[in-house]
Amino acid sequence: MLPTVFSARATLPGAGLACPKTVTFKFRISVPAAGTYYYRYVRSDGARSGKILQKTFGAAGEYDLPYNQDKPDYYWMLGKTYCGWTSIHFESVPAGDAAVPPSGALAHFTVNCPGDPNNTKYPAPPDIGAWLAQHPTIANALKWQSVANTIGYDTPTAAQKISYPAWSQAQKDDLAAAFQNAYSWFSYGSASKMSDDAPLTDKPENLLAPPNNPVDSSVALMKVKLSYGWKLYYESVAHALAAELHGIFPNWSILSYNADSLAALFDSALMGTNAGDFLIGTYRIFVSNKRVGNQAHTGYGPPRWIYSQFMKKNNLIGSTRLATIGNVLEWARKNLRHFEGTDTYENFYDIWQYYGYPPISSIIAGTTDVNNGFARWTAGCHGSLGFYTAVLKAANIPVRPVWVCGHALAYFPTENLYMDHGDDPYNLSVKNSTKPMTDFLIDEATYKSWFTSDVTANILDENGPACENVARVTTMP
Repeated sequence: MLPTVFSARATLPGAGLACPKTVTFKFRISVPAAGTYYYRYVRSDGARSGKILQKTFGAAGEYDLPYNQDKPDYYWMLGKTYCGWTSIHFESVPAGDAAVPPSGALAHFTVNCPGDPNNTKYPAPPDIGAWLAQHPTIANALKWQSVANTIGYDTPTAAQKISYPAWSQAQKDDLAAAFQNAYSWFSYGSASKMSDDAPLTDKPENLLAPPNNPVDSSVALMKVKLSYGWKLYYESVAHALAAELHGIFPNWSILSYNADSLAALFDSALMGTNAGDFLIGTYRIFVSNKRVGNQAHTGYGPPRWIYSQFMKKNNLIGSTRLATIGNVLEWARKNLRHFEGTDTYENFYDIWQYYGYPPISSIIAGTTDVNNGFARWTAGCHGSLGFYTAVLKAANIPVRPVWVCGHALAYFPTENLYMDHGDDPYNLSVKNSTKPMTDFLIDEATYKSWFTSDVTANILDENGPACENVARVTTMP
């Protein structure tokens, strides 16, 4: 195995300075084992280091990788406006590889030269700290759970979270670097591979996976390292803010969102729970009476990859939020199939070849269940809610899961609409219907009539009258 780049950051010169300008880069790498490794710096313009460099590490671990003794940071001098990236390629042989793709994360950047006509095409990333200071509603919605839960699956309280204004400088720097990267990525052209955003992946190391739990455990759960949870969170926030400030979704804006919608995008406790490590997904044994802390069953993934390789590639981004929701649900109606069997680690691995929630890429591409063949399998209503949540979040469209009688329903807070069962799109009656998927969504009045007048509540009684109305819309003409 070779090292991978898991942190790539560009430091930009002042906007008003004359060109040429020098951009410097810092890289942090994960080394799999002690040894000597060979590498070159690679760039978006096709250039690479003229010399193959080498460095010896005494043990596996995470390390900063300096350029050389004279210049600790790799640098790129530019005499014109430019948008691109830099990274590192680790060689498989000391003499060097013929192809030199990046070995992990890319440091995207944008340099503007005063008076350059390309400044409009490649705008400089705004100062996200200054923008958040001007938009305190958004700043206060960015909440990281800084105090760990005593009982892992309890809903974190407001006192356990800190909003952006109270973040440490290191946390603000993480967000600023990720925002700059995401903003320049949008300018560069929105092409992405999963590895470009390393270490983010839709198949993170699951600390609860076998052998830590028996393969035939009654339910597959997910827990990742807290450091990974933090990066997953701030990269998601950076993507959302970069899309907003870049005008990627011109027909909707987070500035119009209410607290419920902003929380779905920006409250870390709706992605996972700080319990020493980062627990992901509401566990059915610990479902709260209130739905405010419900978490989706998904490992998420790099938001830029989801945006470019699913939402954009499949033309799912519509002219409105509702049209986009409808497009995703139409894709689900056409493609998804309910999994067979139970939600054990063993069965999940047999279907998705991963000990955890179904990976987004595996759902999209389809997998071969060793017992039931190939399909774009989804883990029932809870797995589908996880999928809808992850992919729509990449388009700044929030989804909130609701637990009803053991099932997962979807609430779309910006539209104030519900889907009365996560399995609705691939219900046979719905598949055979000519009605658009948005016609199967119900308004709040209908939700109250069918389920409960308390829109803050989960319904935990699995034998109550509300249970008969789960998926009721699929039976209506």
